[in-house]
Amino acid sequence: MARKNTSPPAPDDAAPAVEGAFIPAVPDAAPEPAPRRVYRVRGMDLDHDGQRFPEGAEIELDAPSAARLQAWLTPMDTTKGTPQ
Repeated sequence: MARKNTSPPAPDDAAPAVEGAFIPAVPDAAPEPAPRRVYRVRGMDLDHDGQRFPEGAEIELDAPSAARLQAWLTPMDTTKGTPQ
């Protein structure tokens, strides 16, 4: 006994296949890294990402991390290494 074709019919608006057409795969572009700034730790030692930064140490952070730790950070002028 022959089996029935149970696949759904192709929609009427489907684009017809073009013989020999090649659509190259476009790799996903890597997301741009968040801009980072240099800060000086103040008031206490800071544990961040498994590292300890003693008071007075400089640490480079992205904006979301710096926002969470802003009470213990002083932004630095990266060109001169001095507080802003």
